[in-house]
Amino acid sequence: MDVVRMPLPGALRSVPPISYVGRVEERALVAASLQEVSAGSRRVTFISGESGIGKTRLASHSALEAHAAGFTVLWGAAHDELSAPYAPWVEALNHYVEHAPESVLREHVGRHGGELTRLLPALRQVIPDIPSPRESDPETERYLLFGAVLGLLEAATRASRMAIVLDDLQWADRQTLLLLKHVAEQTQALPLLVVGAFRESDLDQSHPLTSVLADMRQVEGVERMALAGLAADDVVELMSAAAGHEMDELGTRLAAEILEETGGNPFFVGEILHHLTESGALERGTDGRWRLTRSITELGLPASVRDVVRRRIERLGDDLSDILIVAAVIGRTFDTELLARLVKLDEDELIDALDKALEAAVVVESPDRVGRFNFAHALINHTLYEGLSATRRARMHQRVAEALEDLCGDDPGERISELAYHWSLATASVDPAKAIGYATQAGERALKELAPDEALRWFNHALELLGAGAGDSAERCALLVGSGEAQRHLGDPAFRETLLEATGIAHRSGDDVRLVRAVLANTRGWHTAAGAVDDGRVDALEAAIAAVPGATADGARLRALLAGELTFSGDFPRVRTLIDEALSTARGVDDRRALADVLSSVSNALLGSADTASERWALSAELVRLADELADPQHQFYAALWRYTCAVQVGDVDEMDLNLQRLQTVSEDVGQPTMRWASLYNGSVRAHLAGDLARAEALALESGGLGHETGQTDALMIVGVQLFAVRHEQGRLDELVDIIAQRAAENPGVPTLQGTLAFTYSELGRIDDAAAIFEPVAQDDFAVLPFDVAWIPGMSRYAEVAARLGAVDAAVSIYDKLVPYRDQIVSSVLTVNGSVERILGVLAATLERWELADRHFAAASEVHERIAAPLFLARTWMNWGRALTSRGDEERGRDRLERAAELARQHDGAAIEREAAGLLAGQVSA
Repeated sequence: MDVVRMPLPGALRSVPPISYVGRVEERALVAASLQEVSAGSRRVTFISGESGIGKTRLASHSALEAHAAGFTVLWGAAHDELSAPYAPWVEALNHYVEHAPESVLREHVGRHGGELTRLLPALRQVIPDIPSPRESDPETERYLLFGAVLGLLEAATRASRMAIVLDDLQWADRQTLLLLKHVAEQTQALPLLVVGAFRESDLDQSHPLTSVLADMRQVEGVERMALAGLAADDVVELMSAAAGHEMDELGTRLAAEILEETGGNPFFVGEILHHLTESGALERGTDGRWRLTRSITELGLPASVRDVVRRRIERLGDDLSDILIVAAVIGRTFDTELLARLVKLDEDELIDALDKALEAAVVVESPDRVGRFNFAHALINHTLYEGLSATRRARMHQRVAEALEDLCGDDPGERISELAYHWSLATASVDPAKAIGYATQAGERALKELAPDEALRWFNHALELLGAGAGDSAERCALLVGSGEAQRHLGDPAFRETLLEATGIAHRSGDDVRLVRAVLANTRGWHTAAGAVDDGRVDALEAAIAAVPGATADGARLRALLAGELTFSGDFPRVRTLIDEALSTARGVDDRRALADVLSSVSNALLGSADTASERWALSAELVRLADELADPQHQFYAALWRYTCAVQVGDVDEMDLNLQRLQTVSEDVGQPTMRWASLYNGSVRAHLAGDLARAEALALESGGLGHETGQTDALMIVGVQLFAVRHEQGRLDELVDIIAQRAAENPGVPTLQGTLAFTYSELGRIDDAAAIFEPVAQDDFAVLPFDVAWIPGMSRYAEVAARLGAVDAAVSIYDKLVPYRDQIVSSVLTVNGSVERILGVLAATLERWELADRHFAAASEVHERIAAPLFLARTWMNWGRALTSRGDEERGRDRLERAAELARQHDGAAIEREAAGLLAGQVSA
C-alpha cells in the first residue's frame, strides 16, 4: 500500500517528554496488537482503571509507538458533562480530513456522497463539490452516517495502517459508543487499531458503555487491560526519570513511602513529587541531585490525591486559585474569552495569570485552538469544583450561563448544550424556565445531529425540571414529542406510549401542529402488529385527520397511515376510502416525498384485502421508481419490501430476487435494526421457496432474536409461523402441536390459529380432532376467515384438511372461492405454500374430477419448475401421484410419487418423502 504520513494530532504533540516506565506486560500487548494490525487484522484494546492510574498515558504511548511504526494516528476524547454528540469521533476524523490526500477523500465521496458532512462539515472545505447528504428519516440518516464513517476508515486503511485512540469514554454519549461498536464489528479485515480508555469507577449497569463492552466480549480481536498501581521498582524508575539520575538509598526509601501512600497511582505519585518540590521538602543540590531537606517521617505526605491537588493550588495564590475555580465550573476545557468575562479581567491579564498555572502543570494549552486551555488532569478540575458548596456551585453556574448568553447572542449554535448544562445546574438559585428552554433546544439540536440518546437525555431532564404539575402544558407536550421521536430513533418501543401521551395533550389543548407531528412520528413504517389493530394509534390518527385539512401533504400521510393501521380491522371498505383519498391528495400536491410516504403506507394497507395483488404490483413499481429518484434509503427499502412481497405472490422470480437483494443491500448499508429484521424474515421466505430449509430456519431464528432485541411487537409471531412452515416440511409438526393447541385455546377468536391447528391435526392423522374444528367453520362457509392477505393461505389450509377428511361439499365451496386466484402463489407475506394451482388440484381430486385435477397439477408443476421451488414441486408430484393412484393409474402415479420422494430427499423434505414412500408401499390409504 502507498503509505500516507500524517502529522500527530495535537493531543499527542503535547505528551510530556518524560520516559515511560513500568507497564511492561501491557506494552508488550500493545506491541503484539500493532504487529497483528500490520499483518492486516483489526484490533480493539480497552484500557480501564481508576482516575490517575495512567490510562491516557498508556493510550498515548500506544499511539506514539504506532506513529513511529508508520501508522496514521488519530485521537479524540470525550469531556465531562459537556461532551457533544460524537465528540471523540469528530475530533479524530477532523484531523484525518484536514491532512488526508484528496484522492482518498474523493474515493470515499464517490461511494458515500456527502453523508459524512453531517459529522464533519469541514469536508466541504476540502471537496467543495461534495453532494448534500441524502434526506431520509433521522434513524436512517444516522445509520447512513455510521456506514459513511466505516467507509472512510476502509478508504483510509487502504492508504495506510491506522490507529485511533478514543479517550475518557466514561463521558462519551451513547451514539459515540454505538459507532465504536459498529466500527469494531465491521472492520475485522482492516489494518486498524482502536484504543479506548475509560474510568472503571464511573460505570454502573445503566451506563451505555457497560452494555457496549458486554456486547463486544464475543467480537474477535477485542481485549481489555485493567491497569493497577505501579510496582515499587516502577515508582523508583519514575522518580529517577523525573530527577534525571538514579535514586540513592534515601530516594528508594522515599519511593517506598510514596508507594504506600499512593497505591502506585502514577498521577498521585507525580502530584506528591510536585508537592515535595514546591514545598521545599525536596530540592536539587549543587550536584544536581535531589535531596530531602527534612526526614521522611517529617514530610507529612497528603492522605489523598485531592489533598495534594488542593495544596498545590493554594500555593499559586488566592487570585489565581479563584480564577481556576471559575474555570473548573466552566469545565475540563475552557476558553479565555468566556473566562475573562467571568473574572473581570481582560484577556491579556488573564493569560498572564494562566501562564503561572501552565508553569505549575495545572493546566495545558490546547494545541489545536488558540485561547483554549485544559486542566492537566480531570482530578484537578474535579477537586476544585467539589470544594464549592452546593449553593455556590449553582450561583457560579448561573454566572457562566449568563456570560455565555452575552457571548453567543440569539444564536448559540453548537454551544446550546453548554447553555443547557449550566442553566440546568443553576436551577437551585433561579427560575427553571431558562433551564427548560435551553434543554429543549439542546434536545432538538441533538435530534438534528443524529444523536437521539443525547436528545432523550435533554428532553427527559427538561421534563424533570418541568415537574408533574405541568399537566397539559404546551411545554410538556413539546418535550414528550421530542422524547418520543428520540426513543423511536433509538429503537425503544416506549416511543408509542410517549407519543400517545403527547398526542392526548395536543388534542385536548388544540395544538394541531404538535398533534400532527406526534402522530406522524408514531409508526414503525407499517402496521403496529400483523393481524391486529392498535386502537390507540387509530384514535390518534383520527384526531389528527380531523384537525388537518385533507388537501395537504400531511393530510394525505395521515390518511394513508390510518389505512395501514386498519389493515386487519376487517373493514376494508373504510380502508379503501382512506386509500383513495390519500392517493388522490398525494398526487395533487407537489411533494414527491409525501407521495412516496403515501405509496408505502397504501401498499401496506392493501394487505387488508385478498383482491389487491395487481394493484399492489402496479403501485410497488411506481414506488420503486420514485424512491430511486429521491435516492432516499428509507423509501428505497420500503419500495423493495413491497415489490418483493408482490413478486412472491405473483411468482416473478426475477423481481423477487432483485428486490430481496435491494432489501439486503439497503439494510446492510444503513444498518437500521428494523430494516435488518425485515430483511431477515423475508430472506427466510425466499429460502423456503428455494428449498433451503436450513437457511430458512436460520434466518427465521436470527430475525426472531433481532426482533425481540428491538421491541418488534410481532417478532415472536413471525418466527413462530416461519418455523411452523419449516417443521411442516421436515415432518416435525408433532413437536409443535401442543403449543399450537394451547395458543388456539387461549385465543379462540383468532381464526388463523384454529385453521392452523385443524391442519396440524390432519397432517398428524388426528382426523377426529381436525374434523371437530373444521366442520363448524365449513358449515358457516368459512365466513370466519377475514378477507385479507391471510385469506388465501387460510383457505388453502382448510382445502388440505377437506381433502384429508373427504369433505366433498366443503371442497366444492373452497374450490369456487380459490379458482379466481389460480395464477398466484399462496403467500401471507410471512410464509409461502406454493401455487394456488396445487391446492385446486387437491380439491379437484377430492371431488374425483380427475381431468381437472390433472390440469391443475400440471399447471402447478410448471409454475414450481419456473420459480425453482423444489419442495412445492415435490409436494405437487406427491398430490398428483396420490390422485393418479386413486383412480387406478398405477404406473403414472408411481412415477410421480418416486420423483416426489427423491426430490424431497434432496432438500430435506422428510414429510413429503415419508408420505410419498408410504403411498408407494401401500401403507397409506389412497
